[in-house]
Amino acid sequence: GKLNGNLRSSTDSSEEADTTWRSMTARCLGANERFTRQGSLMPRFLIDVLNSVSQVVFVTNSLSGALILLAMLIGAPRGAFLLGFFGALCATGISWLVGLDPDARREGLLGYNAVLVGAGFAVFVQNFLLAALGTLIFGMLSALLAAGLSRLVKPHLTLSFNVCILSGLALVHLMELEHLLPSESHSAEAVFQWISDFPLLDGLQFLKATLNGVSQIFLVTSPVSGVIVLVAICFVTPLGALSTLVGSIVATLGAAACGAEVLEVKKGIWGFNAALTALWVALHFRSQGPIPVLLLVLFASCCATGAFALLATATALSGWARAPFTLPFNAVAFFLVAVERCVLHREMCTKQRPQCTEENLATP
Repeated sequence: GKLNGNLRSSTDSSEEADTTWRSMTARCLGANERFTRQGSLMPRFLIDVLNSVSQVVFVTNSLSGALILLAMLIGAPRGAFLLGFFGALCATGISWLVGLDPDARREGLLGYNAVLVGAGFAVFVQNFLLAALGTLIFGMLSALLAAGLSRLVKPHLTLSFNVCILSGLALVHLMELEHLLPSESHSAEAVFQWISDFPLLDGLQFLKATLNGVSQIFLVTSPVSGVIVLVAICFVTPLGALSTLVGSIVATLGAAACGAEVLEVKKGIWGFNAALTALWVALHFRSQGPIPVLLLVLFASCCATGAFALLATATALSGWARAPFTLPFNAVAFFLVAVERCVLHREMCTKQRPQCTEENLATP
């Protein structure tokens, strides 16, 4: 496996880690090349689709993609697996048909948003045929949008997914208002009750909630699915898998302590943004060493949980957005990238600034 193209701006890791990473990359790419030499489009196309699935967690690895599809199949709702896979097929297919960047397509960078688009429609649109139609349209659109955003915003993360799913749900809501579709009631509820949920959660329930937070990255609920997703990540980056779990733990602890809706905590709805943010931080800043990365993971997980609380309140009041999806993750990641670039710019300016020595100040 190899890192997501969104993470290429990161500096190199240690020599030992690099050697391991190159070995894993060679094995994955070697398998892909053997399929390609057979002259059949379908195996190469299928690998691209699996890479799109794995890119949701920022790695390019067809085996990880297959494991994640298994996790989605086990989790609930089952429609998330069907439409998530269908979304990847649509995005990869349109990328191939219109001739978008072939390297980006092979790495799954043009298809991973569509996986989430399909899963999102499966969860939030009750009519399966309508959800499938939305996946077809907005899944293809997400690939085109990702190709455009890659030239403007680096990294663009899951912006394409958020734009497409929110636009699709807004369109569905408009059709409900025009009575073209049967309306579904959505009541706005308080995000926090400010009464701790810990008396309502025993150790096993907390563990399940944490693993559900990992599985909710793909909009499914299942502790078993969470374990499989962690294994799929660990196959490429053990540190990333550990960070993902830590992020979900931090978010679940914070949500339970503040009295979030118990059912939402148990389903892992509070954990997935922090888990995804922690994974991205572990990969993006991996060259800083394990201790700084762990501290950044804890900080970013807390920020993502706070951002989720704010955006969850806003979306609940909107009446149509249903959820903030991965906007909290994007907000925290963009903030960290901005800080990183400011620090690098400052260091560059400092190096270029003439040193003020006694000789410079000496009068002639």
